[in-house]
Amino acid sequence: MKSKIDLESGLCCLQLNSKDGRIDEFSLGGEVLVQSTRQLFTLAFRNISGEQILLSSNDFEDFEAQNISNGVILKYSRHPEYDDIEVVVKIKALGNSFKFHTSVSGQDKRFLLEWFSCPEVIVDGRLKGRGGDGLIFLPVFEGILVDDPAHRTGLYPVEFPCNGASGYYPGTAQMQFMAYYNDRAGLYFAAHDSTHTTKTVEIESLEDDEVRLAIEPFCGGGTDDYSAPFEMVLAGFHGDWMDAAEIYRSWAVTDPYLPSRLADDPSVPEWLEESPVTIFAPVRGTGKDTGDMTPNEYFPYVNLLPAVKEYAEEFDSQIMLMLMHWEGTAPWAPPYVWPPYGGEDALAELRDSLHASGHLLGVYCSGTAWTQTSSTDTSYSQEKFFYEENLRTEMCRGPKGEIDAVICNGPPGVSQRFGYDCCVARDWTRETISTEMRKLAEFGIDYAQTFD
Repeated sequence: MKSKIDLESGLCCLQLNSKDGRIDEFSLGGEVLVQSTRQLFTLAFRNISGEQILLSSNDFEDFEAQNISNGVILKYSRHPEYDDIEVVVKIKALGNSFKFHTSVSGQDKRFLLEWFSCPEVIVDGRLKGRGGDGLIFLPVFEGILVDDPAHRTGLYPVEFPCNGASGYYPGTAQMQFMAYYNDRAGLYFAAHDSTHTTKTVEIESLEDDEVRLAIEPFCGGGTDDYSAPFEMVLAGFHGDWMDAAEIYRSWAVTDPYLPSRLADDPSVPEWLEESPVTIFAPVRGTGKDTGDMTPNEYFPYVNLLPAVKEYAEEFDSQIMLMLMHWEGTAPWAPPYVWPPYGGEDALAELRDSLHASGHLLGVYCSGTAWTQTSSTDTSYSQEKFFYEENLRTEMCRGPKGEIDAVICNGPPGVSQRFGYDCCVARDWTRETISTEMRKLAEFGIDYAQTFD
């Protein structure tokens, strides 16, 4: 038996270990981009107690590789503890890429399939910040170029409760691809998933100067047979992260669920296309979000008008004035934000003056968090309402039924509030947030930064 399964696609070569199917090497034009991996895939299950169970391709006793015209089908069966589980990974060659499709059958009904990771992708961790010549593009926040994987310590993996900084798609991670590249070649790793399944998109530092590029799609927690509604893609390219982004763009524009471009949407206001200069202005406190929230020199709201006039002249631009700490609750005590601090009449005076000068009024909100008590205004509490309405059932829960939250949660002087996260899959959450946003729209707020 050969020790390798060799696949070619354009200038790319993929070598799989013939004993277990794991990637031994991926290269473009002879430049090795993916190093020898430990397994081809990992499956994560949850049992009835909420405990996680991890299975890898190495755990299965039977492995079969079947060649097809443009690739190979890998079959895994006879797990020593979960004998009914079978995994099939189909790999197809196309252009300078290989596409991986994963399916899982025969699940034990006592377990839920939580997520899978296939293929495992490991790159050289000796990046530019550690004496090497490689960089990793991670699509978190506005996009991060990682020159030292140690910079991501403590943020992996995505788990409950979400810390707001991990690579969580769709959310903190805004795209479903990553890239590793140097001056000679680059690796594009992506999920071409038009269903936009929730995923972890992260890096993990390993021993021996290695880094794992991790894309872990969540599977919906079902007990039935699972077949991923998309493919994972490994591709080679030349250039930098922008060339990798162009590969992703070429796929993304074919997404049938992609909304219309703003320029083609008649419901989009004209000012958005003009892209006004945005000014953020907290009307309470001295700049520290966890400190004292006494009204400052920008309250009453009309005190901001001279600054708007100054910046409009300086930039020769329309201004979007974005208020912070404006809520009548705490501030930063979502989901309830209305009425504004000081009352509607005070804010209406600013609104009317801005509009009369051709400028815009925006407000900064705080997403779908639930505030039990405020840490900036100890008189604010929703505890009684929470228990009377049994709102625990509307909150995000962990695998053991627990409710918790991390982001902005903590005592006075340390954080903004104490509470939980509303579950956006619940009708109550959708209606509550919509009701609050409707109040803003009816008042004449031009823009609400809501899902921060």
